[in-house]
Amino acid sequence: MELDEFKNYWKTIQDKEFTQQELTNEKLDQIIMKTTDTLDYLQKTSAYWIRTNNTNVQKLKGLLIPFLLVIILKAFLMADKTETIEAFAINIGTSLIYMAIILIHYFTTVWIFKRQQEIFTLNNTKNLKETVAKIIDDFTKYYVKFNIIYMFLYPAYFYSIIKFITFWTPSTNILLLTCALLTIFTLAIGHLLHILKYSDKIKSLKTNLKELKEDF
Repeated sequence: MELDEFKNYWKTIQDKEFTQQELTNEKLDQIIMKTTDTLDYLQKTSAYWIRTNNTNVQKLKGLLIPFLLVIILKAFLMADKTETIEAFAINIGTSLIYMAIILIHYFTTVWIFKRQQEIFTLNNTKNLKETVAKIIDDFTKYYVKFNIIYMFLYPAYFYSIIKFITFWTPSTNILLLTCALLTIFTLAIGHLLHILKYSDKIKSLKTNLKELKEDF
């Protein structure tokens, strides 16, 4: 349901829902307006990240053939050093795995932000308080899962990027340390963006929920 439709829906049921409450229609209208405006912002933010990552996926699809040529070239160069056909085949196989992990990263990101958009998409309900409470609860759980997924996905993604795209050949310990540091840095930046983009909006929803509970 669109936000404007949902706003009108809430207004048509507010008398029934709040007949025996101290919450006035004027105050309820303010809460509805703040809630729908907040969710509108959160939906648009989610949609932006979906579009961005979809664009990245499309670009990667367009680069599949060049990537395959890079795989063959790198495998040929590495096999030339060992002078074995087996090494050539192994290098092609591992490069394909690296490319698959890179694609999985972007497809996962699109799926994750679609899930986020679903959380902020309003559905028919006859209880404003329950609606706001469910959105807050779902987003809190979503953000925990978001960090857990990327805690494991980022190291594999950065490892694949370094091994597949670059010709840098550090020792295993240096490579793993680099991936760990990049993961920590990226998660920290992500958390900062979360604070800047979402924290105040979620606090606004919590304030609205608190006002509803106090007047029940």
